Amino acid sequence: MLAAVSAVGVGLSTITIAWQSLMPHIVGRPLAGTAAILDGASYNGARAIGPIIGGALLTATTSEALFLALGVVFAVLVVPLRSRRRIGSAMPRSSERMLPALAASTRFVWNSAWTRRLLYRLSVFGVPSSCLWSLLPVIA
Repeated sequence: MLAAVSAVGVGLSTITIAWQSLMPHIVGRPLAGTAAILDGASYNGARAIGPIIGGALLTATTSEALFLALGVVFAVLVVPLRSRRRIGSAMPRSSERMLPALAASTRFVWNSAWTRRLLYRLSVFGVPSSCLWSLLPVIA
């Protein structure tokens, strides 16, 4: 279970980076800060309340019906996302390669004491709290 939660966490961190970089293009640059705060609040709220709702629905129905309903909800949500119009300028195509970009970001973190402290604090809190989030469905 911990390996599965770790794999999901790695996938979510990758998706989150892409999602947050698209935020100014979805809502426009003036609202990007507010949208990021609301996105974080809804994400953490869903992490806390989602397993409780999922556990209640699972006791009321079968796992197959719940899985099918979840697939339908995701399919319905794809329609507005596919048909949205882009706000802001078109995303510029970067000519920077991935490995040099990762090396530059690693150098930035290594040379920025503030960023290192922030990542340390997030890790010290995030790793132990991930155990709570991974076991919450069992409790629910």
